[in-house]
Amino acid sequence: MLSVWQNLSAVALKRQSLSVAELTAMLAAELLMEIAVMTYRAWFLILDHSDYVSGDYINRDDLEWPPANELVVLEVNPFGERGALRRKVVVCNGNRVEALLHVYVGVDELGFLLVQCFSHTLSNDRKVAFICGQHVHLFDIASQRTTSWFLQDYVSQLCPVPEYLETLTDDFLVATFEYVFLINVQRGIVWKSPQCGYDCVGVHRIEEGIVYGSGDWDPPYDARDFRLDLRTGQFIESPH
Repeated sequence: MLSVWQNLSAVALKRQSLSVAELTAMLAAELLMEIAVMTYRAWFLILDHSDYVSGDYINRDDLEWPPANELVVLEVNPFGERGALRRKVVVCNGNRVEALLHVYVGVDELGFLLVQCFSHTLSNDRKVAFICGQHVHLFDIASQRTTSWFLQDYVSQLCPVPEYLETLTDDFLVATFEYVFLINVQRGIVWKSPQCGYDCVGVHRIEEGIVYGSGDWDPPYDARDFRLDLRTGQFIESPH
């Protein structure tokens, strides 16, 4: 689904005679359509230990909470007894909390938490994707079940395909500290790229089937650009 502004720009180019009033009315209609289609949104709650410089965070006081006995609380813990509760994700319909997800991270042999500060979400009217630690999680709103993929690397970014959309798409990209993954909401991991960086990889844009990004090899001075084939995940331009 194109954004409101992209839809309006396309219409304006075709009908340059539109008045300001007509454009305003069309904008209002587009906004109502997007709100109707996209009512669900997920956030990470700001906790006492939250590093919310990089992430989709919200304060619990800014949300409408159901009575305590009606609140759906679910555990997202792929680690069993070795998991540690570290994040809380709220799934909201509009401003009202529909579910609270307790998200666990791994703990290594020395007791250190396997987590970084990146906490991002993508949503549509059916599913919510979010990252935490070395996992990307996909929550199904109707069944209230979560599917988790362990990427064996710290996850740093979620990116819809194409990247200018603000909602969860059937195919989406996940960037980690070293790699890029293409994930399909039904099939799971479609491909894993060659190593694109050493200390954080970022996807910048997707254009004509090419993924443009950069990876840090010796931060902060050695960021190198790369290009990937969106279909295969292989290099078109290597960072080496």
